[in-house]
This record gives sequence, C-alpha cells and structure tokens, in this order.
Amino acid sequence: MGHNFKYDEALIYAIEHDELNQIMNGLGKYEYEDKNIGGPVQHIALMASIYKYALENNSIKGLFIEELENLSKSDIDEKLLCLQYLLDHLYLKNKNENTFDFEIDEIYDEVTAALNIARDNKILSEENERFLEFYCKRIEYLKRGTVRKRRLFDKPKKRDTRNRIGPQKNK
Repeated sequence: MGHNFKYDEALIYAIEHDELNQIMNGLGKYEYEDKNIGGPVQHIALMASIYKYALENNSIKGLFIEELENLSKSDIDEKLLCLQYLLDHLYLKNKNENTFDFEIDEIYDEVTAALNIARDNKILSEENERFLEFYCKRIEYLKRGTVRKRRLFDKPKKRDTRNRIGPQKNK
C-alpha cells in the first residue's frame, strides 16, 4: 500500500491539539492544507497515516475502525480502499507483526455484498472487478490461514528456461 508521509505531521498535530474532528471533516487550519491541491487535506489520504499511527498507538485505533466503517458505506472506489486496508491488516496480523485486533468479518461482508451487487448490475468497471476478486481471494486465504503468504504477495521465482532433454553427459 502506498503511503503519503506528508499527512503524518498534520495528523499528529491534530491529535496532540484535540483538533482531529476538524481535520477529518476538512475544516482544517493552514497546518492541514495540502499545498499540492490548494485546499484541505483529503479525507481518504489521511487513512494511511491513521493506520500507521494506530499500529503504534492504541488510542487512535477506534478512529481507524470508525473511518474504515465510513469507507465501507461510501462509493465503489472507497469500498475497494476499505478492502485494501482489511487485506493489509490481515497480512500484518498473519506475519505476527505489531497489530491491533478488531472484528473484520462484519465490515468485509458488508463491503463485498455491496460490491457484488454492483458487479451483478454491471456498475463495476473491469479493473474494479479484478481488484474485487484479488482482494477477496487473498482476504479469504488469510482468514483461513491455509496458504503460505509467500505465494500470495511475493514475486514468483524465475523458471529454468534452458532446453534440456534427458540427462546430460560430460564428454
């Protein structure tokens, strides 16, 4: 998952000054403005910073879960982003990294049901359908814990492409 570190400072400043609701609602002061777009910091762009900070500090994990639930009730792209965060969280949890626990099944079921309805109604683009299949397949594997993580996330090994016929003898 790509991470935009320019939002970390704004997020930490908002948490320290009890102005988190302002930054999440786009009502930020100058410290929260994204100079690339000339306006308030984008709500979705803060998710990576919130997740990173929630891994380090349990006091903000409730905010991450709340924002994840908000994403699950939004448009198609935000629902796919929600699946991406669920996948990343399960992956870190299966690697026994420092993660926090929360119940993902309800959010996962809600998001996949909505996206499957959109797919059945031909609302999803081909690219979004591929993302949906990719995320759902890997989330299911990680929930069951039946597949080695290397196969899911690492690049495949190169195959030996030399042309060999039978055993080779040295002359």
